[in-house]
Amino acid sequence: MSKSRRKKSSKRSSQRKRKVLSKGFGWTRFFLVPVFLVLIANLILFTNEALVSFFLLFFVATLFYLIGRYRRMEFDHDNLYILYGTDEKVIHFSSIVSIKRSRADKKKHHWKVTYLDKFSYKNSYRYKSHTNTEFQRRVKKVNPEVYF
Repeated sequence: MSKSRRKKSSKRSSQRKRKVLSKGFGWTRFFLVPVFLVLIANLILFTNEALVSFFLLFFVATLFYLIGRYRRMEFDHDNLYILYGTDEKVIHFSSIVSIKRSRADKKKHHWKVTYLDKFSYKNSYRYKSHTNTEFQRRVKKVNPEVYF
């Protein structure tokens, strides 16, 4: 077996051990593309309604951006993985500072993870998850100083 095949199989086996913390739904933003195109055509063809079309276009573009910011998140015994397309960001549990519920959510399904990056800057990600207890337990096991 060649080295590259061993690396691929080890990567697949490590991904199988991960548990999903949140599923990103950034792909849904592409449903807004036809609306975006119709608004552009309306802006070009009907200039008397240009102001309304411009504000709707701005709203759709902002919504497209906000939906695109959602990331998939997975975790295993030691790390949190933030996935965006084919990119993957690995955050070790020891660098997590806090895990808090979002203030704006009444149902308490939105969470915020704050962590220190390699330059000791605080970064945070928000995610939606209904089951968060196993993740919190694993983080607390590795990093007892984390704030909940």
